[in-house]
Amino acid sequence: MACGWGPCNRPSWCVGWAPPLRPTPRATPTCSSRGSTWGPAPSNQRGSNATANPCPPPLPTWLEALQELSAEQVEQRRLRSGFPAAPGELNDDINPFELGLAPWVSLNKGCYVGQETLAKLATYDGVKQQLRHWRAERTGPAAADACAPGTTLTSAAGERAGVITSTLDGPDGLEGLALVRRPALGETQLLAGPELPLQISRPSGFVDPPVGAGGSGAGGR
Repeated sequence: MACGWGPCNRPSWCVGWAPPLRPTPRATPTCSSRGSTWGPAPSNQRGSNATANPCPPPLPTWLEALQELSAEQVEQRRLRSGFPAAPGELNDDINPFELGLAPWVSLNKGCYVGQETLAKLATYDGVKQQLRHWRAERTGPAAADACAPGTTLTSAAGERAGVITSTLDGPDGLEGLALVRRPALGETQLLAGPELPLQISRPSGFVDPPVGAGGSGAGGR
């Protein structure tokens, strides 16, 4: 026998019994850039032990007033600062010294995979290429195709000088990153394909590879 809902059909052993209460929706904060506001919990959180206030603190006024960058603007800043990204620059074929990441690497701490190889590169000045920013003098579909990642760069003398790793067709035209071989690091212009000149410059965030035992000093090439 089961207890009923009314007082007349409850058995004697149901004295003090009351129907179960429906759970009350928990109030949880709704996050926004200005902080949190409280309201009913989403249905998938009701009855749970969710954190009372998972929202981050509100942004400072000066930061909230800044205009949010588009994905294209973020990529443009990445390229001009020379910050590497996968898969073009961050992969198993390129070492951090070639990417200007010397401050991110310690040659004196602990023991990690690749430490001996990096130490030898520094000791014997063995870094063969470095990351550079490039900008095309022409735009359009044909120029964009000529500057695709993986395109080989050549010098005016026709010698292989490097390879393009990243490309952006943005509001300021075609630009990107390339790994430039050591003999061509002094060049200010290289060619993508047989006829497309690219202006080559050092990215603002690039740090020269260390030179010497222990990584003291830096190469200024």
